[in-house]
Amino acid sequence: MIAQYKQCPFCSEQILSAAIRCKHCKSDLTTNRPTNTRQEMPMPEYGNERRRITKSIPPQFEKWAKIREKGRSRYIWLYGVVGFGVTCGVLFGWLFPQLFLPAFRTTMSSLAASDNVPHEISDAALANATDGFGAVTFVLSMILFPIGGYAFGVLMWKNMEKKFEQAQNN
Repeated sequence: MIAQYKQCPFCSEQILSAAIRCKHCKSDLTTNRPTNTRQEMPMPEYGNERRRITKSIPPQFEKWAKIREKGRSRYIWLYGVVGFGVTCGVLFGWLFPQLFLPAFRTTMSSLAASDNVPHEISDAALANATDGFGAVTFVLSMILFPIGGYAFGVLMWKNMEKKFEQAQNN
């Protein structure tokens, strides 16, 4: 059986004759009504002038178009710094000392008990040596991870913009 084709009345793409919905523009061919696939998209600001264009947005990028409308810096701060940086900083700053210090203290105590170490390490000296470690780790992680989160947000923005532009041009 040879497939018969016709042209969509709304987007002019070639579709099967038996189609009731266009696979390209998603228009309903039984009611002769086009589906509104065009949305207004913001363009970057140049001075005080804000230009807007109307282009077709692929369905997989509709969420990105909404995020994009709210702006680059909001995305970077919300998804990069807060979503990635602060979250990872809190988790690392809290979990790392919880996991690392007991293992470190156990290792040092077992070394002190063995004959390989010429001097004794008392538990009090070990506790004094690692007292501020948890606080320092937390403070450092709350400084470094948000900086990394900012860089992560910038890279993600650039990556999504590149994919978005490629999808629009195709």
